[in-house]
Amino acid sequence: MSDEDRIKDYTQKIALDPKNASYYIERGIAYKKLGNYNQAIADFTSAIALDPKDASTYNNRGYVYDELKNYNQAIENYTQAIALNPNYAVAYKNRGDAYFELRKYDQAIEDYTKAIELDPKYAVELYPKLALAYSNRGDAYFGHREYSKAIVCYTRAIELNLEDTVAYSHRGSAYIGVRNYNQAIEDYTKAIELDPKNTVTYSNRGFAYHSLENYTQAIEDYEKAIELDPTLDRRGEGEWRIDPEWIDP
Repeated sequence: MSDEDRIKDYTQKIALDPKNASYYIERGIAYKKLGNYNQAIADFTSAIALDPKDASTYNNRGYVYDELKNYNQAIENYTQAIALNPNYAVAYKNRGDAYFELRKYDQAIEDYTKAIELDPKYAVELYPKLALAYSNRGDAYFGHREYSKAIVCYTRAIELNLEDTVAYSHRGSAYIGVRNYNQAIEDYTKAIELDPKNTVTYSNRGFAYHSLENYTQAIEDYEKAIELDPTLDRRGEGEWRIDPEWIDP
């Protein structure tokens, strides 16, 4: 049966039995699949009014709010679903996604971790998201020059995703911030191994070599960066290019 036919079928059933919450849920799911989100929300809301203890209906309505990018409303619904069923793994996963979209990475990490704990099948899907959440949290610490905290976050991201080029590169920059140039070089080297076309990583590794007075290696990296991007100069501005003012005294 197509979703359009399901809507017609459940509309008839609702007309005969308007107090049956399951009919509204099924019609709401059909509307959701068709992208008719406002109608889906209306049906899930009607179902909740008839049966306010059904956690799955709150989860469904939260998912629709997610699709509408109304993440705060989505979180409210997922939270209610979790309150009704504290072992509802998918609701934790979905709420984690909503927190992630709002850049609330601590909450996203907590919810993803709980979802995996409750249902390990989510590990394959959520480990990359967890890694990205840790990496983004590291970026937030980096922006506040809390380099040691940033390093912890980037390290956790790498543990979850050993091929996370960005986490290696950004951890290298955080090591620069605490003047651990050798460790920075190690991380930049790994990032280059994973992404040999990243000009910024070569430039930043060059800065680390320069700081260790290894001028030959520094020149090689600077020249490689310029080879990859002829518009790049050794002291040019750019996202994640090392700025000496970042470095702790």
